[in-house]
Amino acid sequence: MVRAFGEVFQVGNNLQWNISVRFRFHHLPVQLRAWVNFHGYHYTVDELDATQGGPNMVIVLSLWSHFTKEPLDMIRSRLYAIRGAIHRLLRRSPGTRVFVRTGTTRQHKGGLLEYYLLNSDWLAYEITEAIREIFRADPDVVVLDTWDMSVCQPGEDNVHPDQTMVDNQLNRLFSHICPN
Repeated sequence: MVRAFGEVFQVGNNLQWNISVRFRFHHLPVQLRAWVNFHGYHYTVDELDATQGGPNMVIVLSLWSHFTKEPLDMIRSRLYAIRGAIHRLLRRSPGTRVFVRTGTTRQHKGGLLEYYLLNSDWLAYEITEAIREIFRADPDVVVLDTWDMSVCQPGEDNVHPDQTMVDNQLNRLFSHICPN
């Protein structure tokens, strides 16, 4: 099931193992140059508040890439609100596993000053530090810290990393989900 941009995208289903993967794009800020219809977009807090979890539910949040244009205080406020929504979800649905992924390095091609100022690795690193600070001591959330992994990857820096790095990120995720 693929719907309009911003709504739920069903990425994959495996009926044999009873696994379903879905993706939802976040609400503002959205870094697109084209006109965007925001119908169907949801803030992360609202999405978490509407989610029915449970012991067979795994939620992975990636809260950094499009936020580099926002002030760090606003990002921190948002992260604290998301942490509160995670705790509400876990009270409603014990056993839900929640992961927050940190940022990765970006490619810097094109030579546009705006890109270097508003999408820099420094800004992504600052958001990564805020995620580490806010979620690291929280026993209900696992921080999938992928920053160092992206800094030392053999391939080119890219906000959408190559298959080797994606495989490494998935291995870290699965090591928490399937410890045996």
